[in-house]
Amino acid sequence: MLRGKHLTIWELHWEPFAVPDETATHGWRGLNVDTIEHISQRLGFTFEILDMGSPEATESWTSLLLRKVDMADLTLSYWNPAHERFNRASFIHGHVDAATVLVGRIKGKGQDSLYKTLYSFLEPFHFGLWISIVALVLVSGMVDFIIERKRTGNIAKLTASLYEYCAGFLWGGWEYPLSRGSAVYQIVVSFIVLVIVSSYTANLAAAITVSTRPSLSISSLNDALTNHFRICGMNSEAESFTVLYPHVAISETSGSYTLSADSLEANTCDGMVTTRASYDTLRNDVKYCDLRVVAVIRPSSSGWVTSQQAPCVDNAISFALNSMQMDGTLARLRRPYFKEAYCFQGTIETAANRVPMLELRDFTGIFVLWATVTCLVVAQAYTPNTVWSKVTFWKVKVQDNVSAAPQGGDTTNEDGQAVNYDSESSMLREVLRELAVLRSEVTNQQHATAFVRDEQQYTRNRSTTCK
Repeated sequence: MLRGKHLTIWELHWEPFAVPDETATHGWRGLNVDTIEHISQRLGFTFEILDMGSPEATESWTSLLLRKVDMADLTLSYWNPAHERFNRASFIHGHVDAATVLVGRIKGKGQDSLYKTLYSFLEPFHFGLWISIVALVLVSGMVDFIIERKRTGNIAKLTASLYEYCAGFLWGGWEYPLSRGSAVYQIVVSFIVLVIVSSYTANLAAAITVSTRPSLSISSLNDALTNHFRICGMNSEAESFTVLYPHVAISETSGSYTLSADSLEANTCDGMVTTRASYDTLRNDVKYCDLRVVAVIRPSSSGWVTSQQAPCVDNAISFALNSMQMDGTLARLRRPYFKEAYCFQGTIETAANRVPMLELRDFTGIFVLWATVTCLVVAQAYTPNTVWSKVTFWKVKVQDNVSAAPQGGDTTNEDGQAVNYDSESSMLREVLRELAVLRSEVTNQQHATAFVRDEQQYTRNRSTTCK
């Protein structure tokens, strides 16, 4: 179809696809030049390559293409399909992977901000879970105060109960319970503390281990949306990305895609939107060796363009490209121009191996258990004993506790309350009661002594005045 013909071809300076070179056979070198040379040998035509130039001040790439496409038989470089381009141009078989991809940067340990390192020890648990744990400690302390105050009177102190439960959560500093309900409550809360501390310790150890691995600045589109990451990209790519994902913030960079890559390297943005072909080109440079594709946003292929007035060129070149793609010639020609530069070896932390942050819902059962026991012990403390005496288990325990009498001693105190001398809890309550009574008597005695002393001083002063 093209045998014996001579084609005029437009080309752009777009490394590594095409670069002007006066020493080369056709004045150009690059992947496109090698490809069209193989095609010309297969189809038997000759060609010359002309410089297409660049867009003018206010001109877009699409405007440049539509203005130049009819002036030559074939336009190389690679062009992304677009609705306005289809009006006056014919796209040849797409042989360039131009999928829109999300690119992240490998960052090593110590590249996190100083502000983030200040609260990194809290990362095993979600913020909402930390608030819930603090609330559980404070409410447990108040519940313990309510229970003990009901059974022991003014002996129990709110500050003492709050300190007891804070200390119990931190280092197990539980005080001896002053009531039976308080003892049961401490056991249940101690079990909850055991579960929470064990989960925190295990998750913190895992997080510290994983944090030593290099990680990606962004792991997925969901990561960008959830953490409000900054995404940068060229104008055209940013516009198409915004249409697909309007809720993800993206900043446009004018000019070459290397400007977006430089912004990503400088930590100005957390991710970059570009084409797969542009990414492959960047990976040739060791400067960008720590860039990685983390997600394919939209699959697409790009290729050469010809005028709609030359269908024979379209059909012949498409046939040749398809044949070269099937027999591996295109892959072989492409390999020397896209040699990835490596600067990192090892395991990269991704969303798959990242330690998950535990949330409140992960401890739903523990909080339900705590709430249930809290309601039961408060109800037991504020309901008449006759109600609980109907429960067989509780009745047996009460009888055992009350009927136990010391050898050679009474089972009631001065106030007529039952005292079990075999129970340390009961004895402790009795000691505290007697201390309170003794303190009250001492205080009354001091007041009485002070009153007598003041009265005597008054009498002496009055006698001196009368003389």
